[in-house]
Amino acid sequence: ICGQDADIAACQNIIRGYQDFTVYKPITLLAMKAAEYAVRIGKGEGVETIAATGDTIDNGDSKIPCILLEPEVVTKDNIDEIIIDSGFHTHSEVYMD
Repeated sequence: ICGQDADIAACQNIIRGYQDFTVYKPITLLAMKAAEYAVRIGKGEGVETIAATGDTIDNGDSKIPCILLEPEVVTKDNIDEIIIDSGFHTHSEVYMD
């Protein structure tokens, strides 16, 4: 069983053994990149230049340039390192102590 977004219930379910893993998208990195790109666009840099990786998302009408960040798979073996050490959730929240 898998989850997404590393919400607290998913993290607790991993510790309890009810769920195998969840996917975490580092919020701090997402926020920093969004702010960086907003400033660049505000300064007149084109989206095509900013999203020069060639990645696109098809919205059903056209292909939209995008910047894809790598999500992290969170398991019982790495939950402390990825979730707790990053400050996303506390040890007490995850381990319910």
